[in-house]
Amino acid sequence: MQLLVGLAVLLAGTIALVVLIVVPLTERQAVSSQRDVAAAAARQLQEQAAENGATTLDALTIPSGVRGVAIQRGGALESRGEGPFGDFDDSSGRPPNTRIERGAHGEPFMLASVPLEAGTLQVATSLTPVYAQVRKTRDLLLVYLGLDALFILIVGYGLLTYVVVRPVRAIEVATQRAARGDLASHIEITPPNELGQVARSFNRMLDELRQNRRTLKTRLDELDRAYEELETTQQSLIRSEKMASVGQLAAGIAHEVGNPLSAISGYAQLLADSDLTEAERRDLGERIASQTSRIQRIIRDLLDYSRQDGQEPLTAVDLSHCVEEALDLVTPQPRVRDIDIDCDLGPATPKVRGNADQIVQVIVNLILNAADAIRAQYDEPPAGADLGTIEVAVEPLDDGGASLTITDDGPGIPADELDRVFEPFFTTKQPGEGTGLGLAIVERIMRRIDGDVTVDSEPGGGTTFWLEFAAADPDRDAAGGN
Repeated sequence: MQLLVGLAVLLAGTIALVVLIVVPLTERQAVSSQRDVAAAAARQLQEQAAENGATTLDALTIPSGVRGVAIQRGGALESRGEGPFGDFDDSSGRPPNTRIERGAHGEPFMLASVPLEAGTLQVATSLTPVYAQVRKTRDLLLVYLGLDALFILIVGYGLLTYVVVRPVRAIEVATQRAARGDLASHIEITPPNELGQVARSFNRMLDELRQNRRTLKTRLDELDRAYEELETTQQSLIRSEKMASVGQLAAGIAHEVGNPLSAISGYAQLLADSDLTEAERRDLGERIASQTSRIQRIIRDLLDYSRQDGQEPLTAVDLSHCVEEALDLVTPQPRVRDIDIDCDLGPATPKVRGNADQIVQVIVNLILNAADAIRAQYDEPPAGADLGTIEVAVEPLDDGGASLTITDDGPGIPADELDRVFEPFFTTKQPGEGTGLGLAIVERIMRRIDGDVTVDSEPGGGTTFWLEFAAADPDRDAAGGN
């Protein structure tokens, strides 16, 4: 429709331009022709007067097409017929002098004047038929141009519809379908012109997109499978590292359990003595119950730590409680003996986003690594001496989360190795003493819970690990048990 309106406006402008140019030219040509007629009649009458010596109008034969003739002598004017006769300057003696005048009733005349021996001869011809013919020619021109414009509009509308509009609509429909994901609907209308070339190119693009979609889907499926395998492998590594640390923790816990078991055994032997009073028996029973509860707590902590985690959802976790649980696990360990652990949990710590068991695993791993680093300074650690200090601190962050720092006063990490501590299988321990997966798994766990871990160390200046935990989201994270 816009093309049709544009074409109509263009044709209307063309018609107006043609009329404005042709009609004045036609009128000018018609008037010029009538001027020649009047001049020719005036010369003819001039020649008659010269040949016959006529001095009056009655002696002259008036040519056809002449409405009136007049002879002016001095102040007298003799006229015959109709015309706007009057003074006419023809003293130059040039060929007939012509001009347009209007009669008494406003009728236009062409007036021609020639000199005679005894005066001036004036000839008048009417311009009314000329102007009427010009108007008729204009009306015919308008009708012809209007019919021509109507024909062009009808034919142009059909041609534009077939050649332009129909292919464009087909391309538009196919584009909308492609935008909705339908890449199988080709454009059927492909005329042999530029729009047809666009349609064919569009069809080729759809074929390529469909092929690329199949290829992309295949690759996405492969990536999904690879990601699932990677997740499974990472979980297996976390569990393997965790079970390895469980084995290390078990030795220290076995020693820790031995003391209360010895006490329980002694109390049981005393209970076997029949000479005890009822109050003494009750006291020994309470002591046995207390030691048994201690053993249960130690075993429960180890069992909780060794529980294999899957992909449990992240929860709101009490970071301070996780630190306390980790300290309960590592404190009995022989490798931590003779090392002071200073713990500063600070004020009430906000809930953080994570998994309690995996956060405990991270803290245990870092504390045991710090203890190993401190003990590595000594070829043979002196018995009973204070080997070093590990500082554990928890602080709230401005964004609602919390930070945990674990600092040791060990030998530190060389600068050329500092950037590699989180690489899998990289370790500074002696062969057979470490797998190099501990810190890599720490980083993996922190990323999974939307946290971050960084390290700072100087040779001889100790090492500090910073753990940053995101704030728990009440709308997304379920309340955790820790």
